[in-house]
Amino acid sequence: IDNAWGVASFPLVPGHEIVGRVVAVGEGVGRFQIGEAVAIGVQRGSCGSCSCCLSGMDNVCAKILKTYAGLGNDRGGFAKVIRFPSRWIFKCPSGLRAEHIAPLMCAGITVFSPLKRFLL
Repeated sequence: IDNAWGVASFPLVPGHEIVGRVVAVGEGVGRFQIGEAVAIGVQRGSCGSCSCCLSGMDNVCAKILKTYAGLGNDRGGFAKVIRFPSRWIFKCPSGLRAEHIAPLMCAGITVFSPLKRFLL
């Protein structure tokens, strides 16, 4: 990894299509249970106050926080565990395998976002 984008935060464990099981739940988080299957994408946060965030398009916020590059406490999804804000975690539908869910967290959302915005 050569930090070509100039935003890497080392040490770095790349990966942003993450599927796993909840191993701990923080105080005040009620929508996840230990052992539950969840998925995480490239985004771990946004500013919450810009026009994009206020209109429900926080995925294009200029102050996006990413899973594996830039400022933040997380260093990517190839690690054994990752700590993540619950707002950016998605429950996995039962019956779908991890290898089918993971690509939805990047390529899938890349296609879904404009479809939702312009067509749905």
